[in-house]
Amino acid sequence: MSREEQMSTLPQKSSPLNNRREFELCLATKSCRGTTRDFHDAFLLNQDTLCFAVGNVGKSTRPEAEASLRTAAADAATPCEVLQRVKCELPREAASAESVTLSVGMLDLETGQLSYVDDSEAPSLLIRHPGAAEPFTQVRCTATSGGADCLNGTVRLGSGDGVLLSTGGIAEERFQNAIARHWPGRLETVVDAVLNELQDSPTVAAMEGTAALLALRFYGHAGKEADCRRIELLLEGGLQELAKAHEACERFAEHHGLDKSTSTKITLAIEELATNAATHGRQKAASEVRITVSLVHDAGSAIVTIEDTGRPFDPTQVPAPDLTASLEDRAIGGLGVYLVLKAMDDVVYEVVRGRNVVRLRKQIR
Repeated sequence: MSREEQMSTLPQKSSPLNNRREFELCLATKSCRGTTRDFHDAFLLNQDTLCFAVGNVGKSTRPEAEASLRTAAADAATPCEVLQRVKCELPREAASAESVTLSVGMLDLETGQLSYVDDSEAPSLLIRHPGAAEPFTQVRCTATSGGADCLNGTVRLGSGDGVLLSTGGIAEERFQNAIARHWPGRLETVVDAVLNELQDSPTVAAMEGTAALLALRFYGHAGKEADCRRIELLLEGGLQELAKAHEACERFAEHHGLDKSTSTKITLAIEELATNAATHGRQKAASEVRITVSLVHDAGSAIVTIEDTGRPFDPTQVPAPDLTASLEDRAIGGLGVYLVLKAMDDVVYEVVRGRNVVRLRKQIR
């Protein structure tokens, strides 16, 4: 396979409307085989209403599908009306039994009320904070659109809740587990974890065209920064930016009433792992390691997720140092990681699309 062909199969991701504080979005496409065109789109109908969709557009091009969707949404009062109009406008696949399919949502950014419709064979997922995912079919009722059955209804999202739409089929338990592992963290990481699962999915392997995926997390008008259950920061300047991590830990500890001992252990764990990544993780001498840290309060525990773009490094596999040896005989290194493992109640490591991801859990007393 040529480099051009290899690059064409890599997932393409984007984060539109990232200037809005009420929500965050991550859109991705995964190229498969053939010419079937799947697409995603998200746009504001007005200052307080977000419309988003994924679908299979049959013989139409993506620009045609997006234009049809946006025109229909501007005139329609409900997602079901949008679905009806788009299906009437876009031509059905002439050479197969497949027709245009679409999942559409309209989200009130003031109240969190989400209206949706879905006539696809790939159920969308409703995600409740801190990561419990279930197919939307459990909260839908049956309706009729354009002579065909579809599923539609309404649900209210709270701060930290979200949705995941895909044309690749994500209702299997392993996709829900992947979401549950990462949902409190960065939305891009959640999408990457699902893409990892899609990579190995027999359903997607047999697909033609492009699998489209859309992930949304809702915060409301209070904004992402007001949700102190979750604090996120990016460290791009190396060790000199560790002060940002220290300040974030202090803010998190103060908001949740953490005792000094617990707060110190969390801070030291972040500083140790971030220092290791910045110091030893460089792929090339002149390269910088991008480190992302998120802190989440969940069910009596502090969840810390540390991601970096450095060399693969699993802290759970570092041998314990010989604490009985004298300082002269003791091997250099390993003590900091050992103390992190001892201080945390749970440490899990995995590689997600080429990035190191370490997830730490500390019970809050």
